[in-house]
Formats: sequence, C-alpha cells, structure tokens
Amino acid sequence: MMETNTSLQLILGTDKRNPCLEVYQDESEQHLHVYYGFELLEVVPNDREAMAFKLLAAQLYNAGLKVKALEQALQVNHKTMARWGEAVRGGDPEELARVLLGRQRRRKLSSWIQAYIRKHWAEIQAGGGRDYSRRTRQEVERVFGVKLSGETLRPLLKELRAVTQRGPVASASAADAAGLEALSPTPAAVAVVAGTAEEPEEVLELFPELLGPVVPDRGTEIEEPGLVKGEVPPLEISVLEGGQARAEASQNGEIACVMEGENLGAMDSSKPALQQPGGLILEGGNGTGLTRKLTPVLAAPPQPQTMYCDHLGVLLFCGVLLEVSGALADCGEMLKQWLACIFLGAVNIEQTKYLNWNDLNELLGPVVRSPKTQRRQLTQSAHEATVKALFQLNARRLETKANTDLYLDPHTKHYTGMQAVLKGWCPGIGHADKAMHCDFLHTARGEPLYFELTDNYADLRERLPGLMERCRQTLDWPHDRVLTLIVDRAVFSLDFFSGIRANPALHLITWEKGYEAQGSWPAEKVSGKMVIERSRNRANDKRIYRFEYIDESWNRQPGMRRLRVRATNPEGRTVELAILTDDLTRAAVEIIGLMFQRWLQENDFKYQIKHFGLNQIVSYQVVPYDQLLKQLNDRQVESEAYRALTDQRRGLRRQQGHLLVEQEQSSRHAATRQKRLEQLAVVGMAGELPELTAQRELERHQLMAAQTRHQTTSQSRTAKIADLNGKLAALEVLLAKTQKEVSRLTMLVAQNKVRLDSRNKRLMDVLKVIARNSFYKALAPFKQDYNNYRDDHDYFRQLTRCGGVLEPSTTHVTVHLLPRVNYPKKLRKIVERYLEQVNQREPKMPDGSERPLSFRLAKRSDFKLTLSRS
Repeated sequence: MMETNTSLQLILGTDKRNPCLEVYQDESEQHLHVYYGFELLEVVPNDREAMAFKLLAAQLYNAGLKVKALEQALQVNHKTMARWGEAVRGGDPEELARVLLGRQRRRKLSSWIQAYIRKHWAEIQAGGGRDYSRRTRQEVERVFGVKLSGETLRPLLKELRAVTQRGPVASASAADAAGLEALSPTPAAVAVVAGTAEEPEEVLELFPELLGPVVPDRGTEIEEPGLVKGEVPPLEISVLEGGQARAEASQNGEIACVMEGENLGAMDSSKPALQQPGGLILEGGNGTGLTRKLTPVLAAPPQPQTMYCDHLGVLLFCGVLLEVSGALADCGEMLKQWLACIFLGAVNIEQTKYLNWNDLNELLGPVVRSPKTQRRQLTQSAHEATVKALFQLNARRLETKANTDLYLDPHTKHYTGMQAVLKGWCPGIGHADKAMHCDFLHTARGEPLYFELTDNYADLRERLPGLMERCRQTLDWPHDRVLTLIVDRAVFSLDFFSGIRANPALHLITWEKGYEAQGSWPAEKVSGKMVIERSRNRANDKRIYRFEYIDESWNRQPGMRRLRVRATNPEGRTVELAILTDDLTRAAVEIIGLMFQRWLQENDFKYQIKHFGLNQIVSYQVVPYDQLLKQLNDRQVESEAYRALTDQRRGLRRQQGHLLVEQEQSSRHAATRQKRLEQLAVVGMAGELPELTAQRELERHQLMAAQTRHQTTSQSRTAKIADLNGKLAALEVLLAKTQKEVSRLTMLVAQNKVRLDSRNKRLMDVLKVIARNSFYKALAPFKQDYNNYRDDHDYFRQLTRCGGVLEPSTTHVTVHLLPRVNYPKKLRKIVERYLEQVNQREPKMPDGSERPLSFRLAKRSDFKLTLSRS
C-alpha cells in the first residue's frame, strides 16, 4: 500500500515577527513543508544545494523573519541567506543563477556529458587498449567542446569499469550491449543519465551537431575493397536450376559477395547481408569482392502457436509466482497455482471451477484442476515448514530488515457452524458467539507481516508473549532485536504493562483506557506541535491534521510515559486523548504519528476480505480439546456446577429484591391511604352541600377497598419472600459443599468442546497475504502516475485479470493485453508507461521455461478474427 499520509515535525514556528508562516520537516527528513496558516504553501527538498531550498531561504529572509530562527531551522549562515536574498531582490536572472549555482557553475563534467559517456561506454571499451581515458576526453572535446582532465573523469570511469565487471549495464539497450552502435552522438545517448532524463529537445537546441546520422559499427567485420566499414550491402536472391538459390550483395555497382545453397529461400532480400540468419563465412576473393558461403542451417523446432488466452494479466505477477514456486521444492508448483488463482479472484478452491484451466496450463505450466485433488494436496502441504518458508518470503519482499514498528490487531471471524467452538466477542454482530481469532502483525506501512489463528481459550494479553516469540522464530529475528508494538486498548492492564517493562526487547504504545479531559487545555504546558498530512482522492489533495501534545510521566505506574494529545481535524473539531508507552527516549512526534495512523491496517481488513477472501474458513475439520492437553497452559476456573448454583442464587436474589421493593412501595402507599381515611372520618362542616358529602363518601369506600387488597397481596408477597429465603439458605449449603474451581481443560473436555483445525486456512491465508502485498507493490507505480485514489485499484485489478493474445516462441514470449474496459487516451498512455517499466525489469515466464516476457497494451484493431468451423 502506498502511504497517503505524512507525519511532519515543526522546525520553524510563528512569533511576533512571523504570525502566519510555519515550516515543517517530514519524517524522512527529505522535504520541508511550508504552511501559510492552515494552507500548504509549498514543498521543497531539504537539501542545501537544491535551487528550491535556496529560493525558500531567500524569500523567508526577505520577508523579515527572525534571522537566528532561520539559521537554526535551515542550518544556513545568515550571510549566505543575505546573499541569496539580495540576488532575488535584484531581479537579474544571470546574477541569480550565478549566486544560486555557487560552486556548481564552474563544473565541467555536466550531466549531459556523463550521459554521453555512459551511453557509449561499450564502444569505448571495444576499441581496446588502456588509453580509454584519453580517447574519451578527445571524444568529449570533439562533441561538446569541453576539455576535461583525467582526474575529473576518474570517478566516473571507475564506476563504469566496476559495473562492467559485474555484468552489462542495466540501463543500456540490447544494441549497446552487442556493440551495434558507433561512438557517434545520439539524442538518446545524451538524454539518459543514471535513471534520470533530460529533455532531448533542449539538448539538441544546445548541440545541433548531435543530429548527425548513426553509423553502425561492427567492430569485428573485415574491410573489403568497395565496401565501406559499417555499411552492409543488401541481398538480391534468385532461384537457379535444381532448386539452388543464389544471393548477390552488390556495392557501388559491383558484386561484393555471392552465396549459393538450398536454404537461401528463407532469407529476406530486404535485409542486409550481414543480418541474415546463419551469418556469412569468408571463402576468398579478388580485388572486386569476396565470395561467401552460408553456415549450415539446422532445422528449427516448431514454433509455439499464437493464441487468445484468458487470465493473461496474471503474468504481471510473474516475479512473485516464480519466487513462490522456487521457495519449496516439493509443493512450490501447487502454491504457485493457488496464488495465481487468488490474483484472478478465486479466493477458495471451490471458486477455481470458473477459471480457464487450459489457458492456465499455458501460462503456469502443468496445473491441477480437480477440487478434490487440490484439497488433498492442501492438507498434505499444510505443515509448519511450508508456512514458515512463505512467511519468510513475505518478509523478504516487504524488506523488513530495518523495520521495528509493528501494528498488532486481532481480527475475529464469526463461526456459524454446528461444532462446539468456544465463544468470543464478535464485533461484526455486536455480541459474543462462536468465533475464531486471527492475531495479525502489520508493518508501519500497514502491510500484513505475520499472523496466528486461535480461539478464545486465552485472552489477547495472555496470547501476546507467545505470539511475539513465535514471530521471531518464524522470521529468524534475533531475540535482542528491539520491537515496538502499537496496540489498541485491548491490552490495557497494569500487570501487562509491568511485563512489557521487564522485557528490554519489546516496547508498547497504546491508548490510555478511560481517559477524560481535565478541564481546559493547558496551553502553557504544551511540549510541542506537529502536523499530519493525509491525501484523499489524489496526492496533492491534502487534509491537514494538527496536534499539540504534553509529554509527561504517568502517575498510575512508575516507568510509564503519557502523551496527552489535543488533535484538530480539517473541519476544526478537536478531541483530547492520551497515549501510553514504556519507551522513554523515542521522539513524541513519532509515537503520535504511529498511533494516529493505525487506520492504515485497520481499514485494510475489509479490503482483504472483499478481494482476497481473508475470512474464508477453508476447512471445517476440528481438533477435540482432549488432544490439546499437552499444548495449552491449564489454569483454574470456576466449576460448571458452582457457576450453575451461583447463577441460580443470582436469579433468586433478583426475584427477592423485586418482591421486597414492591412490599416497601405497597406499605408506603397503604400508610398514605390510611392517613387520608382518618381525614375523611371527621364529620363534615354544617351547611355542606349534599354533593360534596356523597363525593367524600365515595372516596372513603375506594380507599377502604384498596386497603383490603393491600392486606391480601401483602400476605401473599410475604409468603413468597419467606419461601425465597428458604431456597437461598439451601443454596448456600449446596455452594459450601460444591467445588468452586476446577481445571479449565478438564471442564472443556467434559463439555466436548473443539477447536477449528486452522492448518489449511493458515497456509491459504499466507498466500492471500502475499497476494495482497504483491498487488499493492505492483500497484504503486500505477497509483502514483494515475493519481486518482478513487478507482486506481479497480482499473489495475481489471488489467491484472484481463485476457489477450499470447505470442510465444522458443526464446521469448510477447503478451498482448486486451482489457475489457475502453481506456481514455490519458489512461492508455499511463498503462503503456507502466508496462514499459515492467518490461525494463526483464520479467520471466512463470511456467519454468525462464523465457523473457514482453508486455504491450493491444487494441482490437491490431488483430483479425478468423472463424474456422468443422
């Protein structure tokens, strides 16, 4: 996954003389981000020699910022910034270029000259002798008019000699490696410089003499009278009697060479004589020419047939397919097949029935189609050695040698089968049910690195030490390698924190559980500020998150550090949180950046479930707990009988409590009624209306009836309470006689509990993790060039699953990709550039033949459709 957010550290803040401008340094320390208030103003390289850096320093100096603050932030002397600022204010472009270039303006060995020497290094060496330095300097002076010393060229020539000793230069073309170009300058030769490119048009404007023709230089051919070195005469082929063929190569009206034989019919008269198959052999000649004969031509093997092929896009992952097949000698081919199926969307063995197996056989080599056979081979291959080899392959591809930060996130799969699996909390359904836990470790970039499958027998805090130990063993990490775990609140415990502090090779970063803001934010205690930039739909569509933090010790446990963070999102909403860690020396900005970027791997689970089938159970085999007694650590838990009695007691006490509350309320209401009856018993006043007397009499009768009902209900309720008291007393006697704690394993065995056999699932999930990481790695250059994060992965997935035309030969395979979508012109150019980058890596066919692959984006108009009916 490409990273779409960046942590920034403030190096130049606001003050009285600078109320708006802030300069931040990114986490790689390679770029500076300049903000004007809340808006990003510009991003410049953090390189003192870069033009953009110098212009930024000059502009900030001219803006009147505090000079001492600028010196500390940019590490540039104030006199130098003054000189740059004066050149910017002067407005003279030549003077500005002279000042900003500094010492580089006197540099003779420019990038154009270096490109020219690199391009023609093969021809320089082909000249032989040890005076290549002198010949190189003479050629540079002839083409560029620049005189160079031997000391100036020495580092470059030393580098080129070292590369030549290791093998052909990777950036050189096939024609250069074969020595087929002369030392004459070409625009391409000047344009390519060690992975960078200058614009050819600009070079040709400066050096118009580079437009001269390129003359091929054979190097080893024999000069002949009438045949200029480097020129190759064309062939004229005619058929003689007896099926013989005659080929004549003419030069300046004279016959330069004559060839006769039976195989000349296969030659192309439009091609030069020296480029024909089989080559030419000198036999003799006179002053006007030489007679040559063809070398014997053996019968070529039949060429493979060009064919339309489904799933052709999966060859874009040929590199990882070859690595997986070579990782294990016994089951590598089967693993390669399953990995290819995952790339094509078949996330389980049953879904492979929708694939074109004939075409997969052409692409991957021999494949196994039967689902029954595949399931049997999956069970046979699912042992620890296979899984370990795949985990190590995944770690190598992720280049985790220097990685020490790991995100720990348990992912829960809800089990809906009939087996007696242990229950656990399932976030997807919001309550506890049968579940399988997947404890994942991700890199700081959000890439899955290692995982284990288990049930709810042990809590995450109990599982974590064993998980880290087995991770080190599987990935061959030394025990003293210091790792940092970034975890959510699931491990919050003072005892767990004590165990982490006792392990010098493990650090922890987590949220403080139950933290609440303590009044207003104390701005006077702020330890620092930082910014995190997060891209939304494209690289330059930035959302800015601002942070202020207070770095302090945690008073609840000695040796723990707390970072109180006040975070503000782009909409201005503010939240206050607290981060805990036992790492007392690490920079606060790194800890905050790691904790607030956990969405990298948390949001990735849904993507893996949808496109790679991470939630597939794969196998419904189970392991009874009586077979796991020696593998698990037993502990004492509340016995089932004791728990049943306590549950019963809890229910009786709940009933008793309800009755007691009702009795109390009923008695209180009865007392109120009795008081009212006493008031109504008083004789009414003289002259009272008859209507009021009748109303008082009716109320008195109603109150008396209610009192009667109260007495009856109260007696019944009192009897129930007494009965419950007797039952509770009996339960207390039973509880005293019942064993309170028993072995948990013994209890699970008695309950016939089982654990899902996760060996097959773990093997397939490792392949899915490799597929996910490989997909994102292959997507990265396309994602950067396309620069639209809404649908880049969809377009790329369609490309990797498209069909096309496979044009194989015995030595090379050309892949003509035909996507189902119609690309716009801009997107088509992006895809074509991406395929060119893939071709530069020299991919190999994953069928075991090691034939080079060449990809191209084809059009339907490139082919003619022919129907053949039997």
